[in-house]
Amino acid sequence: MSFNRRTGSLLTAVLALALVNGSQAQAVDAAKKPHREHIPTTTGAQIPFKQNSAGSIAFSAPSAWQAKEKDDENMLVKLGGDIAGSGTGEMSISRHVGEGKTSAEDLKELINRFFLAKLPNHKIIQEKKIFFGSSRKIEGILEDAYLDVNGAPIFQRIIFFEDPDGKTAYSLNFISTRDKIATMTPIFNRILLSLNFKGASQNGIYKSAAATRKESDSLNARYAPITIDYPRGWTVVENTGDNPVNIEGKNAAGKSAHISIHKGAMHPYWNIDDVADSLEKEHMTPRQSYHRINRSQKTFGSGGIQGIVQESTFKDDKSGAEIKQMTAYFNDDKNVYVLTMSSTDWKASEMHQAFHKMLASLRMQDRR
Repeated sequence: MSFNRRTGSLLTAVLALALVNGSQAQAVDAAKKPHREHIPTTTGAQIPFKQNSAGSIAFSAPSAWQAKEKDDENMLVKLGGDIAGSGTGEMSISRHVGEGKTSAEDLKELINRFFLAKLPNHKIIQEKKIFFGSSRKIEGILEDAYLDVNGAPIFQRIIFFEDPDGKTAYSLNFISTRDKIATMTPIFNRILLSLNFKGASQNGIYKSAAATRKESDSLNARYAPITIDYPRGWTVVENTGDNPVNIEGKNAAGKSAHISIHKGAMHPYWNIDDVADSLEKEHMTPRQSYHRINRSQKTFGSGGIQGIVQESTFKDDKSGAEIKQMTAYFNDDKNVYVLTMSSTDWKASEMHQAFHKMLASLRMQDRR
């Protein structure tokens, strides 16, 4: 089940067993679905601010804040300190550059999955799309969360956004203690409303990179009710049966990868977890050096598709090369679907970025 053409028959027996009633598969989690709003203007008494810069970004921050030691090479600036009558706060700006272009949505997914989810008692309390900056037209994704640091209850606000040409993604991180949220949030918002890219026009709208660049093609699958974006220029083969889509291509370094979609009939007494468990036990566990890195329930794509996303590695039976594989399990009222991406030569970060871009584009079509 390395999800290449040779394995089309592997899934048939297991998927034909069928799975759960899919009435909940496309339920929308309205409470968490992002919406777009403008950051409110700060009013009332204001503490002194001074101009700062970090790379190509200019912004204002409290004059009392001092520079702090940066946490890693991605961090452009870190400021913080006490503010009389308000409390203690901290901010940092980090720049994230991958091998290809990185969107704000990709960055949010990676940071949440590989860093924030591992912090003690981390809990996201709100997520929404916002407009901010001195132009009020920079678009970003705001995420508020609670967590514990050395036993102290902390409030964290992160804004994920991109530069005007969509080549680089940034994270702007604010932290304070939870008991100072009411006094520190207006200060955080004032910083947000001061931010701008150096030399950028104040009249232009900074759109998400996904809206300003075209690096993918869209496939409306003929033999499955699925529409999905895939890397531009890759080869698509569509088939009848349980393996309706195969896509192959190479990255900028000429390294190959394979994408496939499998489908099978539903069974009224199974759920999506049963599917993932059965496929793994039957076809993955026996593979040489098989290792499941992680598995989690996710909501993805257009319309809030609910499913399971899994990452694993194993060795090719013939060459012994390590194969990296990303898998998503989801279903509709009739069938279960398995979307996979696999490669031996891509970096893990590059796989994550490409796979989650596909997941974000996924749409289920009603063809009844």
